[in-house]
Amino acid sequence: MKVKVNRKNVAEQIAAFTSEKKWKESLNLIKRFKVRNQTVTKDTVRRKWHVSEKQMQQLNFIEVPNPYYSSVSAPMKLYLIAEINDAFLPTTSAN
Repeated sequence: MKVKVNRKNVAEQIAAFTSEKKWKESLNLIKRFKVRNQTVTKDTVRRKWHVSEKQMQQLNFIEVPNPYYSSVSAPMKLYLIAEINDAFLPTTSAN
């Protein structure tokens, strides 16, 4: 059953998609509804998670206009925090 997504339930849908590791669907909703605090910039990924350029190529991203230098710079690449954590944070196993 397909759920109609609107502003009221978009957070629930994003959470559902990320729990199922449907990264592209999550990013599409984030871009469509301009949801904040779910993504980070390329520079933040490199600094906070210490991810190399080569490793970043395996991540999904969306491009949005740069709000600070829109006339002279390339679009910003935004990466899904949940996907980064899934890919690069060590998993702990219970003994």
